[in-house]
Amino acid sequence: MAETEEVLDLLADEYTQAILTTATEEHMSAQELADATDAHYSTIYRRIEQMQKHNLLDERGRLDKKGHHTAVYRTRLRDVTVLIEQDDLSIELRMREDAADRVAEMWREIRGGNQ
Repeated sequence: MAETEEVLDLLADEYTQAILTTATEEHMSAQELADATDAHYSTIYRRIEQMQKHNLLDERGRLDKKGHHTAVYRTRLRDVTVLIEQDDLSIELRMREDAADRVAEMWREIRGGNQ
């Protein structure tokens, strides 16, 4: 239940919502997210860390214009279902999958099936 409350609190946060909606279509750096959401960089970076703890963001590397590696993030979360049953509250998070995720999963299944 503690993790459910933690995720619900995180999803209720305005900065988390801004990151989720801003980074839906393309990977963006923390600085790009801060610029796009008018939030301070440190605030965005803290939310990114919290969101990664719950696997809400995909992280990749990207070379910037100066040739430095920069982490970029994209929303993984597709939708959230809140379930209320008797004295229990739970959530179900459904994540987006891209083509690379599907190919990796198929490869794992193929390799696992041949061993």
